[in-house]
Amino acid sequence: MKFSTVCSRRSFLSILMFSFFSFHSSCDWTSVEPPSETIIIEGTIKDELTNEPLPGVEIRTDAIKSSSGMGIITNGRRKRVGETSTDNNGNYSLKLKVFKDADRLEFYLNPGIKKEGYVELKIDKNYSEFRKKGINSVGFSLWPIALLKIKFKNSNPVSGDDFFYFGWYTNNVRGWPKGIVQNENCGSVIPSSALTWTGVDVCGSVTAETFADRTAHINWNVRKNGIMKQYKDSVYVKRGIINELT
Repeated sequence: MKFSTVCSRRSFLSILMFSFFSFHSSCDWTSVEPPSETIIIEGTIKDELTNEPLPGVEIRTDAIKSSSGMGIITNGRRKRVGETSTDNNGNYSLKLKVFKDADRLEFYLNPGIKKEGYVELKIDKNYSEFRKKGINSVGFSLWPIALLKIKFKNSNPVSGDDFFYFGWYTNNVRGWPKGIVQNENCGSVIPSSALTWTGVDVCGSVTAETFADRTAHINWNVRKNGIMKQYKDSVYVKRGIINELT
């Protein structure tokens, strides 16, 4: 009787293990992509100021699902769904396979500023704006950039604790220029990694890419004898030349 009970248990375990391995061998455990739909987007990328079409501009598109629906990616999803470049006439065409629960499309234009002379730009659009049938027409524009050279010198030094830094900005524009492209030093004081100077012999210039045909506003701060003062100036940055401010 005892022997029969043991045999029954062993038989049960054998059947259970056989069923388990049979289940595993018959199932596909690869990840399953969620349902998706295909949309087509076409358009032209132009110069923001002249309205001329821009050839050779790269454009990447990500589909995004935000857990909050407010642009926060935490616990959401992001997937690259397409990329292309404009043709000789500045036209592009994207065929995007978008997962169905996406709520936004993010367009990244001119990433890394591979198209010289123009900013890089990111634009978000609600996915609900796009038709699932037919062609969606979406045009973009990029702001041109120009060079601004800012020269500076500690003309009235007080002590080795003299401190100096500056920055600049432009209003009502979209995108990001490269920023600083050259930093020259004509004094003995070497700037920090954050572009601040501390010492008596401060002299140099910074050349940066900024928005063309717009006014750049420059702020600089000087601390001497423990007193910090702020100064302001501005310069209209023309396209095609090196604009200078001293």
